[in-house]
Amino acid sequence: MKRLLSVAIIIFSFIACKKEKAEPALTKVDNTTIYLYYKEDQGFNTENWFSADEMNNLSMPQISINATLQQSLLFGYYRKDKDYGFYSPDAFPIEYGQENWQHKPAITFRKAKITWEELNQLRDENPNGMPAQVIQDTWNNAVNPRNRITHPHEGEIYVFRTTDGKTKGMLQIMGIASNLTHIITEIWVAK
Repeated sequence: MKRLLSVAIIIFSFIACKKEKAEPALTKVDNTTIYLYYKEDQGFNTENWFSADEMNNLSMPQISINATLQQSLLFGYYRKDKDYGFYSPDAFPIEYGQENWQHKPAITFRKAKITWEELNQLRDENPNGMPAQVIQDTWNNAVNPRNRITHPHEGEIYVFRTTDGKTKGMLQIMGIASNLTHIITEIWVAK
């Protein structure tokens, strides 16, 4: 019995001391400024999805035929009356083609604690592009994890990451159309 207890203690100690798997090191950062649209009258052709691989806005027909694009989606813009914002592909409020996708990534957003002024200073300090470590540090200090950003306002800054941590990013709301048909964002994606 003592031997069994000793073995159990050793195994328990080993499990307790085992370190969490480290997140992947992010080195490459891409940057873009885009308009994400949600126009109901355009149906499937509204360009409301953002892809980390394409660094562009995409429509449902482009995504539905390409499983690789489905894996690279970070969020979609949705607008219905006052319900507007960015949503993780697995939490988008309506199904209008995603039910046929092979992949629906899960993305977590957090509100960044840095200000517009601090972000501008980071841009000035890094004229060759935003370092991946800045995005990582901003993620670590951000608050309120959710699978959506609802009712964003101009000037707000958010960070996001994929479940596996292989992709992280930051977005700044540059402008919102008065009729909410589109949002202008600057986006940095670190891989």
